[in-house]
Amino acid sequence: MDKKWYVVHTYTGHEDKVRSSILRAAKSRGLEDNFGSILVPKEEVTQKGRGRSTRPKKLSRNIFPGYIFIEMGVTDESWALVRRTSGVTGFVGSTTEPFPLSETEVAQIMGNYIEEDQPRQVVEVDLEAGDAVNITGGPFVGFTGTISEVYPDRGVVKVMVTIFGRATPMEVEIEHLEKF
Repeated sequence: MDKKWYVVHTYTGHEDKVRSSILRAAKSRGLEDNFGSILVPKEEVTQKGRGRSTRPKKLSRNIFPGYIFIEMGVTDESWALVRRTSGVTGFVGSTTEPFPLSETEVAQIMGNYIEEDQPRQVVEVDLEAGDAVNITGGPFVGFTGTISEVYPDRGVVKVMVTIFGRATPMEVEIEHLEKF
């Protein structure tokens, strides 16, 4: 059966439940051959909180809240199974029949957000340029400085530290900083 990718709108926060329900229903009705992958793209977020005693927290967060991606061959039975699943509000694109993603859209989504079914790594920080910080790890432990730039995608911050009377820029990993 020729399978294509579709986007299904769900209640926000119910993406994993909907995925499990569809897989379970397909198996019980003998429709497994109509379904390929069902994906809920996630990213692993590291949050650095405020204050001196807060430690970074790792969370898993949906990249597309309220949506799942289903690879399926559309038949009346498979379409009805998905539409009637608790938590599903419908297919994206059309109310009369599902509308598949184009090959370009699939390649873009898979390339940017889904790599080998591994969550994307993101660091979410409560730091910004101008914040005063204390360095708590690495070779410059105990130094203080002011943030000049934040690079959350790389997990580092450029801090201006005064060494021997001169302001010196240095990159410090986010987890080695405490905000004053």
